[in-house]
Amino acid sequence: MGLIHLESSDAITLAAIKGKLTISTAHDAKSVDVPEGSAVRIALADAPNAPQDQGGAAPAGRAAPPIPKIAIIAFLIGAAFLAAFLWIAAHEPTETTQQLASEISPFTLQ
Repeated sequence: MGLIHLESSDAITLAAIKGKLTISTAHDAKSVDVPEGSAVRIALADAPNAPQDQGGAAPAGRAAPPIPKIAIIAFLIGAAFLAAFLWIAAHEPTETTQQLASEISPFTLQ
C-alpha cells in the first residue's frame, strides 16, 4: 500500500505505507525497492526545470513512524483508572468525629 503526492507536473513523491513497494521504470528497465515507512521522489528526466542528475527514483527520506496501538491502549487504561479513583474519592462517605472515635477505640465516648 502506498501514497502518492503530486509535487509538480513533472515530479511525484511515493511513500510505502504498508509493505514493500517495487518501482520499475520502462525506459531503462531499472527497479527500486521502497521499504515500508520510506519514500522516493520520481521526476521526469526530460523536464525543462528538473535537474539532470535526477530521473527515475531517488530516496526522499523516511516517513514518521505511526503511534503504536499499544501506547494508545495504555493511555486509555490509565485514564480509566484515574477516572475510577477520582469518582471513588469524590463519593466516599463522610464520617463524624464520633464515628471515627468509635472505630479507633472499643470504648464509646460520651
